[in-house]
Amino acid sequence: MTLVVVVPLVAAPLAGQGWGAGGHSSSIESVSLTNQGSFVRNEASFMDVGAGSSKIAVWIEVYEGSGGPLRAKLSRKSATSACQAGRTCVTLLRAVAQVLPGECFVGKASTSSADGTSEKQSPASGRLCP
Repeated sequence: MTLVVVVPLVAAPLAGQGWGAGGHSSSIESVSLTNQGSFVRNEASFMDVGAGSSKIAVWIEVYEGSGGPLRAKLSRKSATSACQAGRTCVTLLRAVAQVLPGECFVGKASTSSADGTSEKQSPASGRLCP
């Protein structure tokens, strides 16, 4: 199941972020990978400020144990988030995958727009091994 929520807020530019020529900025506000019984859930919050759009994505990386190699990238969800001049917009994306014995996980999120590309992960270091 994918949950996409867009919340427009009337706002001034965030500190250090103007609406100059391009007038748009995009950021990953949070990434949270959690264990829920026999599933892991990766949820990320993305913020767009000003007129423009961003390509956003979340996914779950599956590893063989705490130190083993990458086995798969699962449940990738992607979208285009957009906002208007004078607004701040927040979009949430969620990915869920089943836990199998011996697996460890990292939740990833990325955003890409005219002002660049960034990626964050949860946990910030290491892996979640339920």
